[in-house]
Amino acid sequence: MTIRRIVQLSVVLLAAAAGACLSSTAPKSSPYGYLTVVAQKAGTGYVASTIGSFFDASGLGAPSVITPWDSCRAQNYAPASNVGFGEVFPSVSAGAFIQVRLGARTDSIFPVVVGTETQYRARTNGIPYTPGDSVSIVVPGTASDYPAVSLRAKTAEAVVMQDFGVPAAGSNIDLQWTAAQDQNATLVVALRFAIASDALNAQVYCQFKDDGTGTVPARYASEWAAATNRTWVVTRVRSTVMSVPKGGYFNFISTFDLPTPAAP
Repeated sequence: MTIRRIVQLSVVLLAAAAGACLSSTAPKSSPYGYLTVVAQKAGTGYVASTIGSFFDASGLGAPSVITPWDSCRAQNYAPASNVGFGEVFPSVSAGAFIQVRLGARTDSIFPVVVGTETQYRARTNGIPYTPGDSVSIVVPGTASDYPAVSLRAKTAEAVVMQDFGVPAAGSNIDLQWTAAQDQNATLVVALRFAIASDALNAQVYCQFKDDGTGTVPARYASEWAAATNRTWVVTRVRSTVMSVPKGGYFNFISTFDLPTPAAP
């Protein structure tokens, strides 16, 4: 999975796992910003793939942090595409650089052109950190584009999922994992499988309160269990949404995946 696809997956996870409501109440143009911290394996530790994207957007409305916890649905599955917000909305400047402090380490990310958008990225292959570290973000902003904003939050902790195997026909999947340290996280479970194809093309997508236990009902688990080509991905998601001047928003998103992608 490319860095760009990981970033787009994180944005999708905010919409899905945090229940973002991207409806429009008025088609006015407002500044929207996203900063993602995605955990990647690096040797025996972790680095953060930290990327910021800022847009002038109309019709997105206000994101919501209300989560439909403990719910599952069946849906089609396709690998994350390379199409991002930058193909739809124009990028705007958030300043010469953004300061990111993870734990005790302070780094900066700088604007680079990626396709048709500008993203703020580190000049190294990830910032060393411990998942669950605190994060402090300072966006200097500009007078004419994205406004200045500062935020303190917590990154997604590492998660360990007990092996749940393949359930017997007609049985639930009972899940157990290491719970989050507070109630501000969501655990997303994607059970992916192939239907009439060699490639994964369907999934059961579940969102759970991150308290360490959850159940995938048998009506959703059965088809996954019966498939010969199946896999699963678990993602802990932490997100913080705050308003900014001019009617816009800043979204901080931190994820920890199992399996955890390796740093490039």
